[in-house]
Amino acid sequence: MEYIQKILGELGETGKYKNGAFLSPQVLRIFVEGNTLDVNLNTGEIQMERVEKRSILYGINALHLNKAKGLWTWVADIYCIALFILALSGALMIRGRQKMRHLSLASLGIIIPIAFLFWI
Repeated sequence: MEYIQKILGELGETGKYKNGAFLSPQVLRIFVEGNTLDVNLNTGEIQMERVEKRSILYGINALHLNKAKGLWTWVADIYCIALFILALSGALMIRGRQKMRHLSLASLGIIIPIAFLFWI
């Protein structure tokens, strides 16, 4: 632990220390808040991997995971219904044998998620 604190002090690492583990007898991995350090004890070589939020991708992923809740849930539900109506109306416009194929694919798109919900 003291050795790890010494390494972090020499590097000027300000992140909060989380944990440390040996990947091999020669390589020590140090986990710091927002950063991972691999220290080769034989050569003294240090590799750093910094994790940073990417503002646009983080925002899109937060919406995808519905972290916003509230109004966003309603927007997503309305969008889902609109896409379903679009797919159904498109399948109904097709003539002949293709219509049944498209309707069966659209119904699978409904049945599979509902079955998954009951399976969980």
